[in-house]
Amino acid sequence: MVGKYTKPKSLPVRHFLFCFILAITMCILFTSQSHKVLALPDTCTWTGDIDSNWSNGGNWTGCDNGSVPENGDTLVFPTSATNTILNNDIVGLTLSSIYFNGNNYTLSGNDIVIDGSSGFLMFVGNNNTINVDVSFNASIGIVALWNDDNGENNVINGTINLNVTNADFIIVNENSLTQFYIPVINGTVNGGNVYMVGNPTGFGEIVSHLGASSFTADSVIVGTRFICRNNNCLGNPSNIISIETGGVTPGAGGSLLLYNNVHATYSTFYLNNQNDTWVVSTLDFSNSTITGQIILQYNSSLTAGANSTLNINGDIDLNAYTLSIGNDVSQTTWFNGTSITGTGNIEANKGIFYLSTSGMNTFTGIVNILENARLDIQHNNSLGNSTTINVNNGGCLTISAPISTSSSHTVNIAGNGSSLVSGCGAALQINSNSTINFNTLVSQNSSILLATNVNTTINGSLTVNNNSNLNVSFLANAALTFDTSSSINVNTGGSIHFMGAGSYLLSSVNINAASVPSGINGTGNLFFSNIGVTIIGTTHSFDGNIFVTGNSVLTVTNSSLGTTVGTTTIGAGSVLRTNNSFPIIFAETIYIQGNGNISGIYNTGAFINEGNTVTFNGQIVLQGNTTFVNNGNVVEFVGPITGLFDLTLTRTSPLGQEFVFSGSTSNTHKVTYVNGTELVLRKLTGIAVPNNINVVANASFNARLTLSNITSNTNQISDNAVVGIYNSGSNSASFHSQVLNEIIGSVIGNGVILFTFVGDGITLGGNNTSGTFHGSINNSGTIIKIGNGSWTLNGVSGSGSTLNYVVNSGTFVFNSNLPNAVVNINGNSVLQGNGSINSLTANDNSKFRPGNSPGCMTLSSLTMTPSSTFEVEINGLTPCTQYDQITVNGPINLGNATLQVILGFTPNIGDTFVIIDGISPVLNTFAGLPNNSTFSAGGYRFSISYNRPGNEGDVILTVVDDNPLPPTGERINLLIPFVLIVLGIYILKTNTNTRQQNVK
Repeated sequence: MVGKYTKPKSLPVRHFLFCFILAITMCILFTSQSHKVLALPDTCTWTGDIDSNWSNGGNWTGCDNGSVPENGDTLVFPTSATNTILNNDIVGLTLSSIYFNGNNYTLSGNDIVIDGSSGFLMFVGNNNTINVDVSFNASIGIVALWNDDNGENNVINGTINLNVTNADFIIVNENSLTQFYIPVINGTVNGGNVYMVGNPTGFGEIVSHLGASSFTADSVIVGTRFICRNNNCLGNPSNIISIETGGVTPGAGGSLLLYNNVHATYSTFYLNNQNDTWVVSTLDFSNSTITGQIILQYNSSLTAGANSTLNINGDIDLNAYTLSIGNDVSQTTWFNGTSITGTGNIEANKGIFYLSTSGMNTFTGIVNILENARLDIQHNNSLGNSTTINVNNGGCLTISAPISTSSSHTVNIAGNGSSLVSGCGAALQINSNSTINFNTLVSQNSSILLATNVNTTINGSLTVNNNSNLNVSFLANAALTFDTSSSINVNTGGSIHFMGAGSYLLSSVNINAASVPSGINGTGNLFFSNIGVTIIGTTHSFDGNIFVTGNSVLTVTNSSLGTTVGTTTIGAGSVLRTNNSFPIIFAETIYIQGNGNISGIYNTGAFINEGNTVTFNGQIVLQGNTTFVNNGNVVEFVGPITGLFDLTLTRTSPLGQEFVFSGSTSNTHKVTYVNGTELVLRKLTGIAVPNNINVVANASFNARLTLSNITSNTNQISDNAVVGIYNSGSNSASFHSQVLNEIIGSVIGNGVILFTFVGDGITLGGNNTSGTFHGSINNSGTIIKIGNGSWTLNGVSGSGSTLNYVVNSGTFVFNSNLPNAVVNINGNSVLQGNGSINSLTANDNSKFRPGNSPGCMTLSSLTMTPSSTFEVEINGLTPCTQYDQITVNGPINLGNATLQVILGFTPNIGDTFVIIDGISPVLNTFAGLPNNSTFSAGGYRFSISYNRPGNEGDVILTVVDDNPLPPTGERINLLIPFVLIVLGIYILKTNTNTRQQNVK
């Protein structure tokens, strides 16, 4: 059987050649000056003195048969012959050997038979041509067709016919500078081999005839460079071909060169090239095929010429040796056989090598892919049971068929492929849907490329060495999945860049992890750009950083961004998305640089929750205005939110629940926007809302800000923050405060201030902030006004049993109808406006100023205190529009308060002004103004009356003098000249009396 073939027990070709040359040297003596001469009996030397015919004895010397060659003789054709045109006119001549020592001989005539144990047809000279068939007959020993080291351009146009038994047929070309063209060879070598032998110190090429040979031999042993120009250049397809070492110096090995489109079909090829030269190859710009089993008996090579293709259709048995493929970047080699076996190695040297195995490769050696070489996997078992595949810098491993690789492989990749080799755009290029079961894929500054429409799964580990980078690039509609048993290991200083085809819609990577050590591990960095990313699993021990940039979406279904050591950056145009059935906790710092994608289905925000609860325990750093979307369960921020940018919280689904600011560290971001969702504030310590916050209902959803009383923290909102609440159509925005002592700047907008319990409330006016609110205030609660600013209620409606307003400082402008409002003004505060309230109590140094230059206010009761002031502005005779008036539908107690009248027009005597229009008797009076007393205001004297008959409950001012005493300052100015006149009269009278006395 072929599989058990054993080479002949003769010496290796290199030893055989030496022995053979030594034997020939001892046996042959050449007849010319510079050549060896055969020293055998019956050696006939051609003189050609008469003519061209061999039968003419006058043309020979040394023949003992009447000077004519006979059977068994040896013929020598020297350089000194007179005639070089030869005609074998001797029929049936059988010779021992023929030597062409001279040049330019041409032999025609009858065919020649060489018979003997050492029969030779040898060319020593040049340009000799044989136009007859030559038959070699031998029963034992060696017969040979020989081209000497000086022989050039010798041609046999006839056919070599073999009838050799127990002997070897040898073709030798000792000339390393020329090609030796051999004829068609037919016949049989029974029990022997056919040897192709070259110069011991060089190649010595042998070139086949263009015709097909049909000889049969045990083996055809090529120990030189043999150029095969015909499908059957090495005889019968049943022959065994052995490529052997043909010399003793490097470069002298045997090789088989297939000419254009040659299909070499033989049972077995043995490769035994011990000098590391090309063994089987094809000519440049040609396409050739080898069919038959290839068995390595030493490190050997298979190559194609430049721009050429070599097809290997038989099996390969590596044994324990290395098979090297290719020697030019433009060549292609296809292995289409059934299997590659053995413990040896495969080396892709240059060009493209397609492994298209139809059966099961079981070789276990190493696969090396060198620079400018591409190994293309076409079958599940192409890589056999090899434990190591090395893709060197400039080489590439490509997978071009839907396959599932073996789990035994460790693949080491380096570099980014080669620009010189077609399809070698990355160290690992995946061109077809595949499942890669590599035990380990190790990267050393390399790249992976997924072609268009490719879906690939990696089962095993992907490891990036220290300080190395791996670029994983995706073309359109490509997807890469790491299965539940796989792991990604990024060592110190290393990084993996997953680069999509321009958008998360066009390419994706999925990372699954079910158990340790699967998942993402290490301290290096991960980069995702223009790609959709899904990370699943809870076993990620990753300490490195994650960067999501371009038009990317990173989806996590659990707490899968690693430990608190690393950070995650969501770049402008990218999205962090959660889609989970159980809670997610993000422990690390997350940087967010923008508002998310501008296109596609995830174009609503930089963070989108579509699953269960999400908790951000780490810091959120805003590096751009950012939107968070919650379309799932509660999203809670325990860690701080920092960065000098705005934060928008929203939802796009009715399933979306609230956002929560909790934890113990203050947020420091800028404006917060609550758009169509709810934000709950319940930090244990620290400020949740550091700047203004706008709560905005949209066309689809209500919005709410809830200040929770779950914690004892009464400083959730910055003291100068303005809370804006804005309705939209039929949807409302509300501010639900449960913390009375929480100080904020102001509440503005047209939404709802909501209180649930009696103790609910809010304190406004921090940092002397002003604002105007024109929405509604619902249910029972307390609003405290502080600061020197003003808070205006314009057209505010309300509901609930009691709404308490405590004005401790600043101005409270009440332009609303809230019949359940209870107002207390204290300190230096001011109450003014045109609304209606339940009751008003003016305490301390407060001032009640009805109207807004001027105006009216309606109360259910009024209580003034001695240190308070009731201010009335009078600019005409019409109440509400020209002078201030309050209507009190219940008790009135002026409490000895101060009345301050501001006159802004010229009244007439008798003009009356009902400043208080009550229905219950007025208790007490204004300070210093008993009933019907008068006072001056604006240069006029007014009388005041309380409870005038028929007008009980009224306080009425009447102008009583249109020429009143001047003010105190003016009276003093008039008194001075009067005093001076009286004093002058007194002095004058005194002087007169004195003069009269003197006269007497």
